[in-house]
Amino acid sequence: MNNPLRPLFCRQGNKYLLRREINALIPPHKTYVELFAGSGAVFLSKDKAEKNVLNDLDSSVTKFYNTVKRITFDEKTQDPNLKSVFAIKKWYKKNHQSKSGLNYLMAEKIRTCNGFNAVPIKNPNNVYQPHNPVGRINKGQFQKIKDKLKDVVISNADYEVAVKKYDSPSTFFFVDPPYEETRKSFDYAEDTDFNFERLNDVLKRIRGKFLMTINDSPRIRKLFGHFHIKPVKVYTAWGNCKPNQPKREKAYRNELFIMNYNPTGLKGGKAPLKQWAEEARMKRDEDAEQDRIEDEVEGEIQRLMNEMEDDEENNEPINEQDMNEINELMDFFNNDGFSDNDSDTDPNEIVLQGRGLFIERRFL
Repeated sequence: MNNPLRPLFCRQGNKYLLRREINALIPPHKTYVELFAGSGAVFLSKDKAEKNVLNDLDSSVTKFYNTVKRITFDEKTQDPNLKSVFAIKKWYKKNHQSKSGLNYLMAEKIRTCNGFNAVPIKNPNNVYQPHNPVGRINKGQFQKIKDKLKDVVISNADYEVAVKKYDSPSTFFFVDPPYEETRKSFDYAEDTDFNFERLNDVLKRIRGKFLMTINDSPRIRKLFGHFHIKPVKVYTAWGNCKPNQPKREKAYRNELFIMNYNPTGLKGGKAPLKQWAEEARMKRDEDAEQDRIEDEVEGEIQRLMNEMEDDEENNEPINEQDMNEINELMDFFNNDGFSDNDSDTDPNEIVLQGRGLFIERRFL
């Protein structure tokens, strides 16, 4: 799929940055099943199979997908001013208990994306990020995702139940379970108590094929050692790796692809695959850098807007310089900045210089 769709809501550990490596290792199949769908990043990045199933034990995940399938998005009905923490928090306090429709989707987007340190929001006062909840929807993502979800089975079941129901020699399962030591604060249906021994027993009996992504540890390697294991380094923009890692490796963490088939012969399984792996790593790093810079731009917009809100509350005149900087940054973010597609662009450079902010970006 040339223009992969970005998930509409946030999920810690989603596989958007690994979509190329995963897709390159997916064998031919007629039925595609995600046992722990989460944000559905892999499904959204690949071509649809004859039959597609998104399963998750978390009812909030499946409700989100079912709501997207049912409703129509009308940009004209949306509040265009959700561009600061103050405005988003005010809206969320009023609407966070919405049970259906677009307000529910927006509230879920805020709950999963606008908290602190990727932790879902539990208290409506704890909105810390300025991400506009309809920003990505306004870029046309909503209708594209809705179209892709057409005829997709949305399943809210235990993963073993889903395996028994959809397993066949022509089924491919993408398996992205909670990792070891997953924090309970992420609100996954299965978290730190996840039973990997049970998962191993289920995977051993699968008649189809599966690819699992999981953290790298001696326990995981030993437990799943009878399958094909492919190590992979994952770029993280937050540098949340082990403190004793060398400085140049701080931005990476080690993960594993585990498969019940030999990937040799597939694009991602060819030997040697140094060139492809390096290209995929560089592109993944670019995606992470893109996200980081977009966050920096949003953060600067928020800071300037907060200054203007303080001036307004203190009955002071609006600072015209702040307004001009906000307009420049918004123009970068919404028009001249990064797009969500992967189309090639002639090399060019965009430089924006605002107070305390200097961004230089070359498109590849």
